[in-house]
Amino acid sequence: MTHSTHKQMHQEHHRWQAETAMWRQDIAEWRKEHQRRLAALQAAFDEHIAALEQHAECLAQQEEASVHHEHYIRELLESGRPEAVDIEQTWEEIHEEQRTRHSRHQEAHERIQRHHYRAMARLDVLIVTMRAPE
Repeated sequence: MTHSTHKQMHQEHHRWQAETAMWRQDIAEWRKEHQRRLAALQAAFDEHIAALEQHAECLAQQEEASVHHEHYIRELLESGRPEAVDIEQTWEEIHEEQRTRHSRHQEAHERIQRHHYRAMARLDVLIVTMRAPE
């Protein structure tokens, strides 16, 4: 082995060490990036889940109010009470409020559904991308 060859190998080893050190720094930064992105993704999931739970709770309340309303109307019709006309007018007003709430819930549900499907489709793309390095 000539002195020139030994010197070239030595320089090449130093270059490799420097490159490896830079690569390790890159990996350390990528790990930090992964953790930040994972935390942001978890926060987004938590927000999405909270929105779904809130929507489900609103629907449960609407269902309960509707059942209560239906039960009360049936009682009025069966009882034949003289004040039923006044009460019936009040319950018609309540029914109109329920109709409005139902319409808002429908709009909210459709909005959440669109968001959910769009988010899940994008996550599917992300999952495929993460599993298949170029």
